[in-house]
Amino acid sequence: PAPPRAAMAASPSLTEPLKGGDGLAGHTVGFPDQDAAGFTLTRALKRLRGRCLSVALLLLMKLPEPVAAGILSATRGRRRSVEGNVLDVQVQIMLEIAHALDLNMANAGLDKDVALGRRRVNRALKQPRHPRVSVKEVLAPNPNDTDHPIALRIYTPTASTAVPACDHEASAKVNASAGAGAGAGAKRPVLLYFHGGGWVVGNLDTVDGLVSHLSHLSGCVVVSVDYRLAPEHPFPAAVDDAVTAYHWVMDAADNYGWDTANVAVGGDSAGGNLAAVLAQHLATDPASARMPHPSLQFLLFPALYVGTDRSQYKSIVEFGDDAFFMLPSRSMKFFTEAYIGSTSDGKDVRMSPVMANDRVLARMPRTYIQICHFDVLRDEARSYGARLMSNGVDVHIDEHNAHHGFVYNFHQLRYGDKCLRDMATFLRDAMGTDEQVVRPKL
Repeated sequence: PAPPRAAMAASPSLTEPLKGGDGLAGHTVGFPDQDAAGFTLTRALKRLRGRCLSVALLLLMKLPEPVAAGILSATRGRRRSVEGNVLDVQVQIMLEIAHALDLNMANAGLDKDVALGRRRVNRALKQPRHPRVSVKEVLAPNPNDTDHPIALRIYTPTASTAVPACDHEASAKVNASAGAGAGAGAKRPVLLYFHGGGWVVGNLDTVDGLVSHLSHLSGCVVVSVDYRLAPEHPFPAAVDDAVTAYHWVMDAADNYGWDTANVAVGGDSAGGNLAAVLAQHLATDPASARMPHPSLQFLLFPALYVGTDRSQYKSIVEFGDDAFFMLPSRSMKFFTEAYIGSTSDGKDVRMSPVMANDRVLARMPRTYIQICHFDVLRDEARSYGARLMSNGVDVHIDEHNAHHGFVYNFHQLRYGDKCLRDMATFLRDAMGTDEQVVRPKL
């Protein structure tokens, strides 16, 4: 029998069917390329065991944390890193569910069918939008590719648009009424945000829940960028779009009531890479010399090195060789080659911003870096933070005992909820907004 719907909400369903189905009925978990003729009894039993285990683990997740920790220790054992850090209890349970169902990025099928893999991953990442933000979508002209204008989604926090999260029709009416002047009056700070997804997957919808909550909790306007994706648009298309989006924010600021002196650039994973590259570009580009530069880098578990010599980053081996942590090395290899090609050494600083020279790093703004301890990208983020600090940059690092991208599950994980609120608090304080981070139901 299929487990309850809640089981799917608690795990990233990379191989969930795209149409029809109920719960896990008709699922292709772990076997995305297998047809009915090749379905063996052994594999059917494996899937059934995985489903039953996932239900048991889901029930375990709902217990008080000390109780769940004790049961987890006795039955599955606690996951510890080489450095001795212990994976958060709920995070481990969620990953155990995913592991039981054979779900990880490598099983999304991106290497066989990019379009299908994108739909699977994008669907799995999507979270509900916060109702107390007004939303406006615009198209920014793209001088680098006139056939592909850049879609931007603007989130403006407001206390007057409280719509139940389930009331999509009412939410649409509120969003439709939000004009360019939403939030006008006192000039608002802006976070220009680039979604993650290995430069291959992700879009405005995959971060819609995350950035709408971040906007509400921090009081910042968030402008989310739908940059061009590889492999159809390899490097430097995404970088070019990031620069264009920043220029658009500067040009549009007066019309929207934004403070050009208080614009942060940020993103998660590959989006964090683009934010760091953008900050370095603006600091060195003569054409941007007279333009206000970012006041903050806001980097969430960023990918900062795509070179071939990764031996200095021990987290690549520790967590990349274990599919349990959702982002195995073979997936990273696919993403990198799709973005920069298989022959590039990845040493261009527009690909690997951690390799920028000290002169450039010394010109970087105040920086927030969120690191996931159990993440293949952990050590390159640590390295970037250390290099910035050694060059006199004010750097704030939060390192969490979780896997790559866990904050996307802020609705399912108490740890993810706390992480979201902590980073919203930092953003509010750093950007000087008047809003207060409260604890409404997410």
